[in-house]
Amino acid sequence: MHWAAALTLLVVLIIPINDAFAGVGGSATPNMPTNATVGETFNSSLTIVNNSNGTEAVGTVTASQIRMVPSCSVVNDPTCTGPGAVADPGTFTLNGPFTGRAGTGCAGQTFNAVLINPATGQVEFVPTAGTVVLQQPSIGDDLDTCTIDYTVTVSTRFPTTTQSPQRRAFRRRPTPARCSSTH
Repeated sequence: MHWAAALTLLVVLIIPINDAFAGVGGSATPNMPTNATVGETFNSSLTIVNNSNGTEAVGTVTASQIRMVPSCSVVNDPTCTGPGAVADPGTFTLNGPFTGRAGTGCAGQTFNAVLINPATGQVEFVPTAGTVVLQQPSIGDDLDTCTIDYTVTVSTRFPTTTQSPQRRAFRRRPTPARCSSTH
């Protein structure tokens, strides 16, 4: 049986807007391999993008509360606390340094990954200085994105929600990211 761990994210975007019907949007996408082996460490990242459009595509977006649950049985539950959701904290260990990728809107910026919910394993990426400001959407550069690079280690124990603990490898699918905005 394959393990389908759900990587869930919650990113709250603080957006200066003038119109109640603004075309403000964003996305957050984890980058993790589909297959992982117990004990393996691999490169990973989280990319946040300012996807605003129309008249709102000229503004910046400030991202805060950049949160992730590394292992959850439900794909579309950013906190892994809804009906049927089974969190499996400790399945994945996020390793620093947590650094903004060169060429993006948070280049060189460092983050701490703070455990904010031990029951689910939810972490928050907190900038060590300043804020994460994504520039207006542009195809000319990546300043409208912030990519945080780090490594992940698959725990030396098996996920507790798997049906076949004898398997030394399991599959995981990143969950679609969820972004919220506050005005």
